[in-house]
Amino acid sequence: MKVEVLSRQGGKTTRMLEWMRSAPPGETRICVCTTGEEAMRLLRENPDLNTWQFISFAEALEGTATRGRDRNLVYGLDNLDIMLSYWFSWPVGMVTMTETEG
Repeated sequence: MKVEVLSRQGGKTTRMLEWMRSAPPGETRICVCTTGEEAMRLLRENPDLNTWQFISFAEALEGTATRGRDRNLVYGLDNLDIMLSYWFSWPVGMVTMTETEG
């Protein structure tokens, strides 16, 4: 797992899009956005990527947006700090993660 921690307007989404485009053959990468509006904005600005490759945080939690899709999906979470704050209804001050390959 790759983690990018950058300041506001620091290029996080640009790096996410580069990561999506660099998927190895047979792997489909999905960008989970904070809102449906953000997902649509990124889709409009990146027509080379597939429509369903941009989903909202709510759609990701529901599991409906990728149901029936290829089993080789890998998710990228854009602005995870905002998603966690929505989920918990409070600011999240720290997270820890276990390193995985890939």
